Amino acid sequence: MAFVRTLVAAYLIATLATAALAKLKSWRASSVSVLRESVVPPRAATPVVLAVAAAELLLATFLMLGVESVAAGWAAAGLFLAFCGYQLLVAARTNALMCSCAGTSRTDPASVPAVAGTVLACFIQAGLACGLAITHANASRVFYLITFIAWVVPLIVFLAGVPRRIGRSDIRDRFPVEPAFYKQGFEDLSGRGTVG
Repeated sequence: MAFVRTLVAAYLIATLATAALAKLKSWRASSVSVLRESVVPPRAATPVVLAVAAAELLLATFLMLGVESVAAGWAAAGLFLAFCGYQLLVAARTNALMCSCAGTSRTDPASVPAVAGTVLACFIQAGLACGLAITHANASRVFYLITFIAWVVPLIVFLAGVPRRIGRSDIRDRFPVEPAFYKQGFEDLSGRGTVG
């Protein structure tokens, strides 16, 4: 049981840390993606992206250190369920499922299988986080070693600046929409005029 708990913790830590660092690395692209989703007010898009990234990184760190692991497990479950609710709002407003969890935007039609898959994935992650909170136990050295590795690997990749794709990395490559939309999105986010 202890080894399963360790693997669950490592998975959640790696998921949260990777998502947080990807958002921080590409916060502008993530902010434009949140703006496109039409749920968050334009001026709040960047603060929301940064706050979610900070919460994900903080939860990953708490889970890795074993600090307030029960509260961190419940908070992670709440975050996954909140994301599920957010995705359902996006699907209802835009008839599409949009995700910028990994720092780049992805858009899929909001079909029944796609929505069901998103809801199921969120519930599985929330369930794993609840299981971690419920099965709180004294952690072994193996637990701390594996969870430390799960936390530090995304950090090393982030600090090393390893590109996610080969080739040109440009905001125009990250979103399948017209460049004029980016200009409008950036204008909405920054309060400035159209970017040339």
